[in-house]
Amino acid sequence: APLEETIRLLQRTFSDNGFQYESFQELDQNKDGLLSREEWQAAIAAVLPNLHSVDADAVFGRFDANGDGFLNLAEFTSFFQAVNAAPPMAFEETIRLLQRAFIDNGLGLCESFQAFDQNKDGTLSREEWQAAVAALLPGLHSADADAVFG
Repeated sequence: APLEETIRLLQRTFSDNGFQYESFQELDQNKDGLLSREEWQAAIAAVLPNLHSVDADAVFGRFDANGDGFLNLAEFTSFFQAVNAAPPMAFEETIRLLQRAFIDNGLGLCESFQAFDQNKDGTLSREEWQAAVAALLPGLHSADADAVFG
């Protein structure tokens, strides 16, 4: 299910950043009517810079239905149709994404808490939590981050 989690995160990030299937023209930098892996990677890096290129590539492969190494308009549109159909992220998926972000950034529990407790009062406020999550997973929807906070 990690690929599905990555797809949901990307879908929400694209949607939150105003990308729609009409954005295909903008992302198609060489105007050949196809998105290459490089053009896809550039788009992902712009909206979700912390996402590993391997994960972005896996999502590309998932939507490259004909396997030609490019996303045509129909394949790109299927990604956005899935965006609109995506349910809110399950609590457990959000926890897994956060855990992975902590591990990928080499953050332990104590170090993380101290870094995120900006006013050093020994507790994390909702605002401190949101700032921490936004730094680790900028594409995570704020409602999903709030669900973890409680």
